[in-house]
Amino acid sequence: MLIYGVWAAFVNLDHGNEMALRAGLGQGAYAFVSTWLVTGAARELLARLGYHTLALVLSFLITFSLMLSIPLFLHALLGTVDVWEAILPGLVWGSGYIIFVLWIDVRAQAMKRIL
Repeated sequence: MLIYGVWAAFVNLDHGNEMALRAGLGQGAYAFVSTWLVTGAARELLARLGYHTLALVLSFLITFSLMLSIPLFLHALLGTVDVWEAILPGLVWGSGYIIFVLWIDVRAQAMKRIL
């Protein structure tokens, strides 16, 4: 929350303190809530689709779309000027995190089948 919020505030500081504060608080709050909710949704979707490679890819793509659309909508409401700069670090790291978690779940299910 703190890292992404500070980053969003920093990249919007050129547009004034109020804009930096709005962007920082919006992105920070989103980063905290989305990590929990989007990861949970991705894992649930993976479980429903089955633990295989195609399910991993579909789960990721669907939740990535959600992970992208929510901050775009949030920053549109906040009037953030430098939206892509504000959301890019969280989007990159969040994507990597979700893929990693899904991969762990797929591997764990594969191990259960072997044992």
